Amino acid sequence: MPTTVTVYKNTDAGAPSLLSNAVPMPEATNFVNLYTKCLVDGYGTKPAAGWTKPYTGTNKAAFLPGGGNQLYLRVDDSTGTGSECYLVTNGYETMSDVDTGTGPFPVTGTLVNGAFSRSAVARPWVIVADNRTVYLFLDGADTLVYTATLFGDFYSYKSSDSYRTLHISPSTSFAGAQGFGFFTSGTLDTADPAHCVARSYTAGAGGITIGTHGDNLKKASGLSGVLPYPHTVDSKIWLSPLYLHETSGVVRGKYRGLWQWLHPTAGIADQDTWPGAGDLAGKTFLAIRDASISGNGVYVVETSSTWDTN
Repeated sequence: MPTTVTVYKNTDAGAPSLLSNAVPMPEATNFVNLYTKCLVDGYGTKPAAGWTKPYTGTNKAAFLPGGGNQLYLRVDDSTGTGSECYLVTNGYETMSDVDTGTGPFPVTGTLVNGAFSRSAVARPWVIVADNRTVYLFLDGADTLVYTATLFGDFYSYKSSDSYRTLHISPSTSFAGAQGFGFFTSGTLDTADPAHCVARSYTAGAGGITIGTHGDNLKKASGLSGVLPYPHTVDSKIWLSPLYLHETSGVVRGKYRGLWQWLHPTAGIADQDTWPGAGDLAGKTFLAIRDASISGNGVYVVETSSTWDTN
């Protein structure tokens, strides 16, 4: 059944501001407030995405999707170091208060987005969400290139997959973690420590790390490709689904609403939009420039209420 997808931007009328000049981040302008306004309360003419916030604390909160698997996202704005404020996130299968949960993913530690420079200047951001999945794109240095974090359901190829919940952040908390930048794997036996799923497809207890792949033959790096832009044969934009694989070599599922750009990025600008054609007719798309490879890539987000859902 289709869900309602909403795009939230810092440029919207009444949008919450994301800024900080202190650690912990001020509660009126921190990530907890940002997620609350977009996912739970809504603002201006933008409706809420349909989540709840069952547990709160000082500079932290737990969020619960309104549909799908309904596993918990814990957000903590209380830490930072040097010139950076950190968005610290955890996934949990269950929670009993804002600090207590079972079935964590990652199993140990947290995912830390250290890309937010402490400043009195408000930072641009984009959130795209429905009642199951949320993408946050953060311009942490105010340079019109973004890092990204994701929490929520993916589309699973296993029927009745009760643990199809994915948690990704551009992480400083694990050595070698790639986050959402160079995020496509060359082989089906590789995973990224910043890509966490609640459990394996076997449903054995414990979170696992997982890998992402797309159409690697046509890509030069994770977020850009090698096909001419537009494609010279049909004058169209080419995209690929992004798939999730476990290190046993099985393809678990695919991302909801996120696509791989298969062209170089010259000619595509941040916040460009376009309608789909051919097999993608009826969908609309948004380009967001990527920060993790110096702006040389692009996230493609489906903005129509057409995300694959199970």
